[in-house]
Amino acid sequence: MKKFILKTVLILAVCFSFSSCEDSEDPVETNITNRVMFWSDFQGPPISVTIEGGNGSGTITAINSSAPECGSSGNFTKILSPGTYSYSARDGNLVWNSSFTIRESTSCTTIGLTD
Repeated sequence: MKKFILKTVLILAVCFSFSSCEDSEDPVETNITNRVMFWSDFQGPPISVTIEGGNGSGTITAINSSAPECGSSGNFTKILSPGTYSYSARDGNLVWNSSFTIRESTSCTTIGLTD
């Protein structure tokens, strides 16, 4: 009798564990929007990028001949709320300062820093 109860409890525990996986409250987001990506074709030292207002900073280490796919390695990509942002970037000698706008549901805004 004890074996029967133990098997029943074990089967019920397994069933409940599988059923709890069916209703996920946190779906995986596959369509990432509101991104900005900084890239460069400059063959100098790495470029440090700062989005003003404490909205992020990063470094560009890749050299691209044209705008790469958003989020590609060696470029600086950031997800931001819709709005207009100023940025500054420097490699030690060259300096870039400008602004960009993220619109609602923008897939990816690319900003090329070239010499």
